[in-house]
Amino acid sequence: MDFPSAPQPQTPTTPPMPPAFPTPSPAPAPTPVPPQPMMTPTFPSVAAQPVQIPVQTHAAGPMGSDDQIYTMPEKFIPANQAPVTTAKRPRKTMTIILIVVIVLAVLSIIGGVAFYVWQMMSTETVVTDANNAVVVNTPVNNANTNSANTNLDNANTNDNANVVNVNDDDNGNDNANANSNANDNVNADTNTNAANTNTVNTNTTNTNTTTAVVPPPSKDTDQDSLTNEEEKIWGTKADLPDTDSDGYNDGVEILAGYDPTSAVSSTRLSASALVSTFTNSEYNYTLLYPKNWLAEGLTGGDGSEILITPNTLDLTGQFIAITVAGNPTGFTAVDWYMDTADVTEAEVETFTTFAGQTGAWSTDHTTAYLTDTDYVYAISYRYGNSDTLYFPATHEMMLKSMTFTEVTTKKKDSTNTNENTNEDSNTNANANN
Repeated sequence: MDFPSAPQPQTPTTPPMPPAFPTPSPAPAPTPVPPQPMMTPTFPSVAAQPVQIPVQTHAAGPMGSDDQIYTMPEKFIPANQAPVTTAKRPRKTMTIILIVVIVLAVLSIIGGVAFYVWQMMSTETVVTDANNAVVVNTPVNNANTNSANTNLDNANTNDNANVVNVNDDDNGNDNANANSNANDNVNADTNTNAANTNTVNTNTTNTNTTTAVVPPPSKDTDQDSLTNEEEKIWGTKADLPDTDSDGYNDGVEILAGYDPTSAVSSTRLSASALVSTFTNSEYNYTLLYPKNWLAEGLTGGDGSEILITPNTLDLTGQFIAITVAGNPTGFTAVDWYMDTADVTEAEVETFTTFAGQTGAWSTDHTTAYLTDTDYVYAISYRYGNSDTLYFPATHEMMLKSMTFTEVTTKKKDSTNTNENTNEDSNTNANANN
């Protein structure tokens, strides 16, 4: 049976290629294969059909990047003809390489800077003495630390042999601490304070008499020289300066020893029912004080100190004290105060009692002094911790009312003592016999 001859492939019409691409060489004719003995198959009769190869036509000129190339399928290309491949667009390889190189260079610089900073921070700073600079002779790393040598089969056998390190630590601190200062302190302790002329403190009799700050009088509403508390004591009106309308202010009448509540201006306080009279027979004086106040001596005392206190709670903490002391020199009140307080006569403020006797005020005006031939009498305003004085005018009235009584002396005791002495003489005479 004769086989129909295989249809010969038609040579496709190849579109003209741009001049930029080489023209492929013509393919050689295929070598015919001899028929092989086989069973004769029965094939239907097939009419030969030409193979359609798509052909892309384009305008004349060079190809663009968007142009497509159509080639013959590989199964129709002879074995000795390489398939036509499309040329690829070159990549930007050089640009990428350049970027990588730059990045590596920057990283290298950063690493170098970091290493340098680390080295600087790890370096130990040696602080030397300001007078002995460069005396830090510590043999740093002089211990021949060959630990890094490790002789890893290096057959080098470490010929260094560590020849006993001829250094022998001959540093020896040749600097010898040659501190030329030699501590020649020329000060030589020439402090000639030996004879301190301040040893004799001539201030032994310190006359710094501390003057207490005396509180002011309490409120005086009507400005009549009596505080509101004193208006209650004397029964006068706190909002009327002249209670009895006799032409004299209430305070002026009290300080002069007159009754501020009597319409008769000549009425003395001593004759009124506003006061009581205190008599001290031991020390020979009398004085006036507001009625119903309490006047008494200290318990167990000899009458030399008397306290006169108000009878109302709103005046508690303030009182008048009368103290008596001896006057062996017979000084007057002014002379005694000048001698005791070490002040001049011009510095002494005086007052006159209702009886015409002269007394002396203390510098703070809270104590008045009177004297007779035997005693000194001090009449003091004691105000404690109060910040105001409740009855200063009453205090002044009391001290001005003081009078002295006649003194009686006894001398029989001394006569009896002399008689006893004579008896002793007789006893001595008998002893001689």
